[in-house]
Amino acid sequence: MRTTAPAGATGHDRRRTLRLATVLAAAAILGLGIGAAHANDRVGTIRSVGPDGRTFTLDDGNIYHLQTNAPQSAMDIVRQMKAGQKVRVTYEANASAAYVSDVQPAD
Repeated sequence: MRTTAPAGATGHDRRRTLRLATVLAAAAILGLGIGAAHANDRVGTIRSVGPDGRTFTLDDGNIYHLQTNAPQSAMDIVRQMKAGQKVRVTYEANASAAYVSDVQPAD
């Protein structure tokens, strides 16, 4: 696909080509962002719960942080969690942390 206007193009053609290039660049950036925000599910055993009641460590060694907009039921479960309990965690991970959107007891 050609993203530069030909030498004899009018101003209208150049603007149209520039808009097309801008839209394609934005679509590429958004496509990368969608992949990075993928939600994950994990079932694991709690190793420890942080003193703040919003963080906990699972048997995979990762520290999970409860999101501020997590449902009240998830906040209640985290406050009652104890080491050795199995939970199902829904989270989004980035380079520095795993942010939990939901926690449920697991069988």
